[in-house]
Amino acid sequence: MRRLHEPAPPDGWWWVLLSPATPRGADRQWAVYRVLNGAVQPHGSAAWYTPTAKWLRGAEWVPAEPPAPAITEARLVADDDSTVRRVAGEVVDVFLGLSDAAAAYYRRHPDHLADLVTVVTRIMLKAVR
Repeated sequence: MRRLHEPAPPDGWWWVLLSPATPRGADRQWAVYRVLNGAVQPHGSAAWYTPTAKWLRGAEWVPAEPPAPAITEARLVADDDSTVRRVAGEVVDVFLGLSDAAAAYYRRHPDHLADLVTVVTRIMLKAVR
């Protein structure tokens, strides 16, 4: 389903591919957005935007399933610390995918990346025990 920036798609979760003609669409990666009462929220953000925002013009909208909370996955694997560490590594990978600057920093400092995975592992284990 392809929609222009106006009107907003129906309430729900959407995969969105921004137009390369917009400033935020330069990298052309699909991202999950939530639409609620005509407002648009990027997943993981506290900010809400109007669907007429310039950076949403010409975006492609495809229905998506709501993102599953990471803690649910942690509860399923809490008995296996190595699996929890692997999932924590995947969470960190997603985090790094959100920011080019953070990804570049952790590529330059792999020891800090390992520390970050350890912290996320500790948080996940604490949450499920």
